[in-house]
Amino acid sequence: MSALANDSDPSIDLDVNLNFKINLDDYDFELPPERIAQQPCPRRDAARLLVLNRANPAGEASCEHATFGELADRLEPGDLLVVNATRVVPARLRGRRESGGAVEALLLGALPGSPDAQPATAQYRAMLRVSGRLRPGIRMSFGPANRSLPAEIVSVGERGEVVLGFEPGADPYSVGEPPLPPYIRRPNADRASQDRERYQTIYARVSGAVAAPTAGLHFSESVFQTLEARGIERAELILQVGAGTFRPLEGYKDYPVLYVVNIGIESRDRITNAIHSALIEVEQPAIRRKTCQLVDLHP
Repeated sequence: MSALANDSDPSIDLDVNLNFKINLDDYDFELPPERIAQQPCPRRDAARLLVLNRANPAGEASCEHATFGELADRLEPGDLLVVNATRVVPARLRGRRESGGAVEALLLGALPGSPDAQPATAQYRAMLRVSGRLRPGIRMSFGPANRSLPAEIVSVGERGEVVLGFEPGADPYSVGEPPLPPYIRRPNADRASQDRERYQTIYARVSGAVAAPTAGLHFSESVFQTLEARGIERAELILQVGAGTFRPLEGYKDYPVLYVVNIGIESRDRITNAIHSALIEVEQPAIRRKTCQLVDLHP
C-alpha cells in the first residue's frame, strides 16, 4: 500500500491488495419478481429505508423501517456524507441485424483513434446481446428507423465483449437509452425520457458511468437541506462505473478510476483514511488486485 500524499500533492495513489475470500453462495437468494419495483416512487425521498441497529451491550440487534427522507435523523452532526457525482451515459442501444433479428448493445466507451490518421470507423467497446455466434463482419443498425446508425462488429474479445464500428463522426449515444439493470423490464423505449431523469442522481455532473450509483437516486434537495441544517458535511467522489459491475465477482479486469473532487484537505484525508482502514482489516488470501487513484480537483 503506497504512502499518502502530503498537502502539497493533491493526488493519492492507492495500490492495494484486496485480500478476501468470497463464497458466492452467501449472495445467492430467491427474490420473487413481483417484489422488484419496476417504477420509481413519485418522490425520490419517499423510497423505503431499512435501518439496521447494531448489537447493543446485550448482544441484540434490531431492524426498523423508515423512509429515505428521514436519513438525517440517523446521522450525527459532523458526519461526512460522500456522494458519487458520476453521470450515467445513455449506453443501451436497441437495434436489428442486417439479416433480421433483434440486437442489443451496452456501450463501454470509445476506443481512442490514431492521432496520425482519420479512422475508417468510430470504434466503441460494447457488450452485445444477439442470437447466434458473435463474429467480425456482422452488420446491424441501432435507433429508430428515421435516424438509425449502421454498425458492424470489428472484432470479438473475451467474455462476450466486442468492438463495434460506426461511421466516422457518428454518436451512438444519440440513439441510446439509460442502461437500466436487467431486472428492470422495459419491453420498448416508451419510457426512455422518464428514465433519463430518474436513473440519474440530482447531483450527477461528470459523464462516463454505465450504471448508476443507485443508493444516490433517492437523494432530493429537501434531504440535502435537512442534512446541512443538522451539520452533516458533504463531499463528492467521481467513480465511473464500468463493465466490471456486470462481471462475476471473481476475475474481472474492468476497475473504475476514483476521483475526489470539491473538498478540502481535511475532508480528503478523512475519506482516504476510511478507505485505508477498511482495506487494512482484510486478511484472507488475495484473489484480485485493484488500483484506484484519488485526485483532489478543488481549485
